[in-house]
Amino acid sequence: MVVVSQDEILRRVWEELEPELQEQGYELIEVEYVFQMGRRVLRLFIDRDGGVTLDDCQAASRLAGAVLDMKDFIEEQYSLEVSSPGFDRPV
Repeated sequence: MVVVSQDEILRRVWEELEPELQEQGYELIEVEYVFQMGRRVLRLFIDRDGGVTLDDCQAASRLAGAVLDMKDFIEEQYSLEVSSPGFDRPV
């Protein structure tokens, strides 16, 4: 088993998901990989022209989940969350 660092996971997530999300009209704003409430969480923040809806989050989650499952570089179990960056969006 190869242990992959958190920094490496974040780098790979950006590398693998950003182009896929862009093809669907989404901008990947931020990626977090945290240990929260007893579990690992991979959190993606997306945006698009006109704002992000719940349907956008669901579509991006399905796309990201399929890509991550195919690439399979995160060995530990995690939950995937996709949301809008909201008003506190990083610039």
